[in-house]
Amino acid sequence: SARALARRKGSARLERFAAVLSGRELSLAGRIPEVVQRAGTLALANEARAQVAARLGWQLWDPEAAVAARLLVATGEPGRAIAILRPLREEFMALGCLRQRIGITNLLALALRAGGQTKAALSEAAEALQLAAAGGFTRLFLDEGPVLLELLADARATTPSLTPAVQEFADRLLAQAVAAPSPAS
Repeated sequence: SARALARRKGSARLERFAAVLSGRELSLAGRIPEVVQRAGTLALANEARAQVAARLGWQLWDPEAAVAARLLVATGEPGRAIAILRPLREEFMALGCLRQRIGITNLLALALRAGGQTKAALSEAAEALQLAAAGGFTRLFLDEGPVLLELLADARATTPSLTPAVQEFADRLLAQAVAAPSPAS
């Protein structure tokens, strides 16, 4: 496994990344209790890394924040997930990190939807489509599964301000999802 390889190599960063990937796979498979059990280890690692980053003046982001947000949504706490995701989205916007911004915007849309904020969720989904269209970032949407794809379809249908290019991108993305369902579905 990736974690065993990371341990053999003595790479704490690789081990954390393997844990994050494992947590994402488990959460997408609906195995939330296992992810919650593993989350304590990630939280301790995050805290230690944040302390080092603060001492050195770094601004770090690791995929653990996305995993934490997924867990919070899955365990019925979308408000806490939104509180994590909004600052991350703003940071990625300021840094010009398009792929990460799209991914976090997708998660934010899902968290808003889970929190009953449908209009805001549709707005975020439309923004993610607009950001992704020029670069053709389909995998960022397909990997999130059917709930996001449903939200994208609704955003496509109810957002008149989408340009024809974005509408075409959304249509291709949704057709691709129907042709080859994601592993999460």
